[in-house]
Amino acid sequence: MENVFRIIVISLFFGLVPLSAYAASIRLQVETPTGSLYSGTLSVSACPVTNDPATTTVSAKCALEQAGLNPQWSTYGDDLFLSAAGGASEDFANNLYWGWWSGLEYGQVALNKHELQDNESLLVALGVFPLRIGTPTAAIVGATTTVTVEEFGFDSNFNGVWTPSVNAAVSIQGTAYQTSALGTVAIVATSTDPMVLTATKNNLIAATLSLTPTNAPAPVVASGGNGGSGGGTITHPQFNIQSALSFLVANQRVDGSFDSFLLSDWAALAFSAADPGPAKTKLRDYLMSATPTLSSVTDYARHAMALEALGINPYFETTVDYISPIVRAFDGIQIGDSGRDNDDIFALFPLMAAGYGVGDQIIAKTVAFILTRQGANGSWDGSVDLTAAAIQALTQVQSLPNVPAAIALAKNYVHSTQQASGGFGNGFSTSWVLQAISALGEPLSAWASGAFTPQDYVARLQQLDGGVEPGSSSLQTRVWATAYAIPAALGKPWPALLQSFPKQVVSSVTASTPLATSTPVVATTTDAVTVVAVPTPVSETKAIPRVLSVTRTVPQKQSVVVPDAFIPVLTQGQPAAAAGAPISGLITHLLGSIAAFFSRLL
Repeated sequence: MENVFRIIVISLFFGLVPLSAYAASIRLQVETPTGSLYSGTLSVSACPVTNDPATTTVSAKCALEQAGLNPQWSTYGDDLFLSAAGGASEDFANNLYWGWWSGLEYGQVALNKHELQDNESLLVALGVFPLRIGTPTAAIVGATTTVTVEEFGFDSNFNGVWTPSVNAAVSIQGTAYQTSALGTVAIVATSTDPMVLTATKNNLIAATLSLTPTNAPAPVVASGGNGGSGGGTITHPQFNIQSALSFLVANQRVDGSFDSFLLSDWAALAFSAADPGPAKTKLRDYLMSATPTLSSVTDYARHAMALEALGINPYFETTVDYISPIVRAFDGIQIGDSGRDNDDIFALFPLMAAGYGVGDQIIAKTVAFILTRQGANGSWDGSVDLTAAAIQALTQVQSLPNVPAAIALAKNYVHSTQQASGGFGNGFSTSWVLQAISALGEPLSAWASGAFTPQDYVARLQQLDGGVEPGSSSLQTRVWATAYAIPAALGKPWPALLQSFPKQVVSSVTASTPLATSTPVVATTTDAVTVVAVPTPVSETKAIPRVLSVTRTVPQKQSVVVPDAFIPVLTQGQPAAAAGAPISGLITHLLGSIAAFFSRLL
């Protein structure tokens, strides 16, 4: 596929193929509460990005138009939001709004901004969410295979999550099953004939999965984690570290990088946790010579962590000093944006590995600021992700005042959010919690929710190719999730992955690239307003993309607070979770405007 795109780019450059001639063959599905409007393969050609015909692209907007659905659009700036298609219209009063998924990853940009790729699966739905179905291990004839069914939705913090689908119906070759409280069913293949599994549940979009059982046993490689719980007939899947490394290596570019600087940085941390050999050297060489575009404290912190993980001095062994901008962002009280705490939490990791310690004012003051931001329930910003990150950061500075008590409170909060599956809503969050558990020095047996631990949850997400997350997810998402899971499964928190370097003198010169800040806005009238989406602490967690400002007119007199929480899955950048359930179409439109800005923030 990469070669195909190279040929297209070269052809376009030399004028051999006009842009309008390129077409993408996709699988399009358009669903409503009353049935399907379209389901089939469609060849999509370029069409105008907006109502201005001067610029064209092969977008999701083109797909709906060329499918003959007569789509109607609402225009906000140069974003087009779907209002109606195939005679089905949004109904804000009944919480019916359009959403879309690419490869079952929730879309976060306007449909006219999502460029299609060959063989992409595009789902557009009005007021209904999809199911997804998968199995973490091969189907072996005569052996029990666990099938997991999950459903998409939004949690109380407006995070989009896939959660176990309880009491979903699963049909396999005419035999009916019902999922358990963990969203699972156990099946036994009796032959090597292909099997088609179909999962259904009221008010959700059905999912299918094809399995071809084999007579060969599936290899199991024990992880280097910090223990697990067992007992009875419960099966505890093992996370295959070597298989996960092989998946990452198979998706590494020739120059040693990955799809983006963000993914390259996270892969560096994974390669630090488990050395894949030459692939690690290639990535190290790439990061030493590359100069990424960075604009925030979290940008610099993440990249400095990647360098330190690979043994690269972040002060002078690359073309840019990546520690000084973090230090210069310290205002005497905290680091970066005073309205945020994720930049402070993540700054601690590279600074503590760059010669700074509890005796330095920047560390002591920043830690004190972080503690003031902890909620009464023990969390930071109601986010299990950020709270898990804070635990890892604070375990490095337990000699400072009030830190042990803050860690204990945070641990209680994280414990309270654990689900019966052993996980914490999704694989990304659960991986970070596993690292926090390791930082606390606690055994996984102390974190068993019923019979299952967080390690079990992450292991169940690993697929046959070694990657984490279902194969229907985008490659970028799977690389990202796998890079998170490797150190988590090995029981290695971030501080344990970073090599130490002596402190260097940092000048007071202002950083050449300003570190971005923003302020939230609440719409209370029908006047045009500028909505600014502020990257939350979860931003550092999964680098969820968003746009700094979007101007639009509020359609009715009401007070609307734009939610600022998103999930960890990458489409054009990463799918956004819109508001909680039920959610208004207004908020959906606002969040639909949030584009891939935040992929730069991590």
